[in-house]
Amino acid sequence: MSRAIYILLSILLGLFAIEIALRLIDPFGVVYFDRIQQYDRYLIEDIARGYVMGAGIYDFEDWQATINIRHERVTPDSGAGCRVVFLGDSVMFGWGVNDNETLVNRLAAILDIEAVNTGTNGYNIEQVAATLRAYAADAFVYLAIGNDADDTWNLTERQSARSSAASLSKYLGFLTFHHPQANSAAWHRYTDALGAIQEGERLLTFAFDLAYAEYAPGAILLPMYTSQVSVADGHPDATGHIEIAAAMLPALQEHIASNCAEGE
Repeated sequence: MSRAIYILLSILLGLFAIEIALRLIDPFGVVYFDRIQQYDRYLIEDIARGYVMGAGIYDFEDWQATINIRHERVTPDSGAGCRVVFLGDSVMFGWGVNDNETLVNRLAAILDIEAVNTGTNGYNIEQVAATLRAYAADAFVYLAIGNDADDTWNLTERQSARSSAASLSKYLGFLTFHHPQANSAAWHRYTDALGAIQEGERLLTFAFDLAYAEYAPGAILLPMYTSQVSVADGHPDATGHIEIAAAMLPALQEHIASNCAEGE
């Protein structure tokens, strides 16, 4: 009996040591899933958009995010007269990189604009549309990602998915790049919501996914970034944000010139 207990304890200690080693070394970046849970704890309810990130400075060990009192990721102070609001989900938000490394901040520095980063993890097209309607700006920029046609999650649904086994598959799908089938209910919901906010010429839309470029009138297809945070975390890293900003720049310069008073 004592030998069996000894073997069992040895196995448990071995597994514990392996887990500690993997967490310290983490060659595949699986800490990403812990960070998502950490992020969810910083969310607060918003009637129009479902949820927003509370104001504060948040440390995710490898990177830091600063959120202002308007629930926007901080951008450089600028006296520029042209106000551009950036819309989207975690890629636009800048998941995995510091404030000064986000594509929005890089574009703001190049273009000398008043940039507003409203990107929020997990937002779909309906939440993007609600965000756009809450702002006044000279121009808007939306980056479409593969899960933007997914169902809208409110704060309770998003947070409960972390602890509910029944919601695990939905939550994992929520974190991946994908798109629903053409002509499905999700696509119709997406195109209807996008069409409603594309009236006029102030919204510029970009997409990585050809399907989104096809279904989003006027969307500009971007090359997929080549550098990501980790194997487990497919978000662009600082180099990836440089690539995206560079790809957006020519069209964004034209868009600003067409919509901002100084460029008319």
